[in-house]
Amino acid sequence: MSKKLILIITTLFFSTNSFALMEMGVDYGYSKRLYGTNKENKQTETTYSASAAVYFFTLTALEFSFSQSEQIINEVNNIEIENSTISITGVRTVVDSKMYGVGIKQSLAPRKARLRPAISIGYARQVVEDKTFINFADSSNGAAGSIQDGESKNTYDSVMASFSLQFFLTKRFAIKSSVRTIFPAFEFDQATDDLKYTVGLSWFL
Repeated sequence: MSKKLILIITTLFFSTNSFALMEMGVDYGYSKRLYGTNKENKQTETTYSASAAVYFFTLTALEFSFSQSEQIINEVNNIEIENSTISITGVRTVVDSKMYGVGIKQSLAPRKARLRPAISIGYARQVVEDKTFINFADSSNGAAGSIQDGESKNTYDSVMASFSLQFFLTKRFAIKSSVRTIFPAFEFDQATDDLKYTVGLSWFL
């Protein structure tokens, strides 16, 4: 995140926090997919996120968010290297993503409602780092190992949008479920390409 953006967020945060209601939230998501002829390949993804929303109107807030996700793809292979006793047994790809966001959150129900849907939209800075590892085995001695084959790191300016549904157990504490998407600016046809589903908690201070 640029220094200019951090300064703007910090200024807005402290100027509104001095008199406004604040909502905090944490979320967790996990998914697993097995694929291949014998379900031998596996893709998992774990997501953690946190947010702070400062309400400057009754139902409208300035929201700051951060999330981190790790996606691991394990693919099983059996490729023999010519003129050797070594074979490639699989490929593992690890993708780490961090997202820093700031936007507007709009509650779609009165504050006294027990069930409150809300939508959020704003700017997001994504930092995506991926690494690829090649797994191998040596049939002559039974040895096995892994070597790193590639690595890249990219930063993207994106649009973030989410829909959440909160169920309040008390006046200030709720459980919630959310769906979030991040896509390149103005590329609205890609809005459904990266959906993340999470569950979590939220509370008002």
